[in-house]
Amino acid sequence: MKVALIYPPYSSAIAPHLALPALTAFLRREGREVVQADANLWLHRWLLTPRALEQRLAELAEEHRRLAAGPGDQSRLLNLAAWIRIIPQLAARIGQSRAALGRRETWRMDSRSGRGGHAPHAGLLRIAETLLLHDFPLDRWTTLSAGDLARTVRQGGHPILARFDREVFTPWLRQTKPDLVGFTIPFRQQLLPALTMAAAVRREAPGAKIVFGGHLMTQQLGDPQRLAALFDLLDFAVVHDGEESLSSLCRQLEQGSDPTIAGNLFWRDSQGAVRQSPTVGPLSPADLPAPDFQGLELDGYLSGTVIFPLETSRGCYWNRCTYCSYHRGEDGAWRPIPLDKVAANLEGLISRHGAAAVMVVDEAVPPNRARRLAGIIQDRGLDLAWYFMGRLEEGFTADLCRQLADSGLYGIFFGLESGCEEVLGRMGKGIDLQAARGVLGNLAGTGLAAHISLIGGFPGETTEQAEQTRDLAVDLIRGIPGFTANAHTFHLNRNSEIYQYPAKYGIAGGRGEDGQTLAIHFEAEPLPGAGGPGPGELAGLINTGLRPHTHPQILTEEEGVIYFLNHGRQEFLRRWALGTNPPRVPSGDKDLFRATGEVVLGRAENDGPSGGVTLCHLVCGVLVGAPASAGRVLALFLEGPAGDTALDSEGVWERLGRPAALPVPAVRGILAKLCDFGALEKVYG
Repeated sequence: MKVALIYPPYSSAIAPHLALPALTAFLRREGREVVQADANLWLHRWLLTPRALEQRLAELAEEHRRLAAGPGDQSRLLNLAAWIRIIPQLAARIGQSRAALGRRETWRMDSRSGRGGHAPHAGLLRIAETLLLHDFPLDRWTTLSAGDLARTVRQGGHPILARFDREVFTPWLRQTKPDLVGFTIPFRQQLLPALTMAAAVRREAPGAKIVFGGHLMTQQLGDPQRLAALFDLLDFAVVHDGEESLSSLCRQLEQGSDPTIAGNLFWRDSQGAVRQSPTVGPLSPADLPAPDFQGLELDGYLSGTVIFPLETSRGCYWNRCTYCSYHRGEDGAWRPIPLDKVAANLEGLISRHGAAAVMVVDEAVPPNRARRLAGIIQDRGLDLAWYFMGRLEEGFTADLCRQLADSGLYGIFFGLESGCEEVLGRMGKGIDLQAARGVLGNLAGTGLAAHISLIGGFPGETTEQAEQTRDLAVDLIRGIPGFTANAHTFHLNRNSEIYQYPAKYGIAGGRGEDGQTLAIHFEAEPLPGAGGPGPGELAGLINTGLRPHTHPQILTEEEGVIYFLNHGRQEFLRRWALGTNPPRVPSGDKDLFRATGEVVLGRAENDGPSGGVTLCHLVCGVLVGAPASAGRVLALFLEGPAGDTALDSEGVWERLGRPAALPVPAVRGILAKLCDFGALEKVYG
């Protein structure tokens, strides 16, 4: 039996996901022929091209001509006009930027400003992505029911995905001729692309069995009948650990036995009901082979250095956070992989692929295990930059932090989530804030990086509590190179404790949860009559306070590892410090502004380039589509090298020729907005 395993679009293309190599290794160990394909990487490579942009330009120009000939939607006309101006600039540079992101030397921080070299290129690709997908955002379909999704695909689906299917996926499918096609779907925005490709398999290889798996499928366990309509396009869904279930399914199909004997399966019976096979226990970590990356196009990722994902455990050893849904299921218990296996896997990545950077993808690494991992790397002389996620607990002593730094660790991602003891208690975090301060102090003393993740708008959180979180986070990161923090807006995760008992947490449930949607997280629905600021407002309050104290680019996880690898610890921290802007002692009442050298690319959230709505676009140094007044102001700071120009608002007005149409208060407002966007830096005194 020939098995094709596919990671569908659309997510980051900076590093490979671990799911395919883990499944591939298990099936190949049993002698099966396996082809693994990162279709997400394929779509990035196919979509972000001059050809795709020029095709989109022709479509938009034709729409503009039609609207301009009649009364037309004036807002849409403005949008179209802005896009038509921007696309040729993008098309002329997108190949250069894609190539640059694949070179290691791009991922270096500027020696004068501390800005990352990948920023203009990654930003250009993000804007191209926005323009290409603006009218067809994949997230639009993430809250639909299975029936609506299946109907969307049958009726032609997403036009860009349909074109990708015709030009890229279907030719590959005809050449590969698989007997079983498995799609692993960890993220919600991957569901529609996976269904579109499943429809192609039904059409081109009608005898092939189609299997969906991954976190998105496991999250539907509470009500599997929601999935019924999906089985128009697939045969089985696998939940929990996929290795043994998929292997058993292949075995039954090869033997002509009843395939539903395999455990942890969903399927639809002849009466249209979704049925589930018996749940089988989680795999023993000792039975897991080393992930097999053979067959993936490792030189195609947009990072310049391949960051290999590595797991040293499954599940979460804390396992108590009330907002989390990853641990709620048969496979939620923490299962550490034997350390001799972890060591062999690390050595295998180096010997087979020349690995220089590793991202440990465990939910959290306990301090004692982190010590032993560092010991393995040191004792075996492995030359690696690595990174992991941890909990802010006392076990991260100064001695351990020094050992971690000596082993090549870049830093640790911590989920603090709140700076308020009361909110932390409702979250079930089990974090002592005084201990958290001590851990971060230990890290700072060794030059390790740290990113602090926060949540704004947890149910019941007040403005005062959000301010406590902001103030604590500022205090923890201020003036420490390598330390960053940011807040995410609270979302209600399906199957979390809060989702199951919303009234206990003072909410009515999830907005949009209608018993049919396949969405896996929701906006929290307040109880009738409840007032106060919303989650987005509280997250914004925290982030606004953090902005002056953190690096303009929060280089966490994969991105930070690449920069760290390129510079070494001391030089990395030195350049990082250049990119931060701690408040200086005010001198008089003048705020001076200077160029930061950062390229600004459509920072308006959830909004594509739209005339005057998006402030400005700089495409590799070329100002495009900005309002004229903002463009005139910003141009003053682009005349010389970054940092050479420093002006106050009156100085800018003078340099502009004292225009009556643009008085000093207007200039001051533009400068403030440009600082918000990251195009300028405010300098006190």
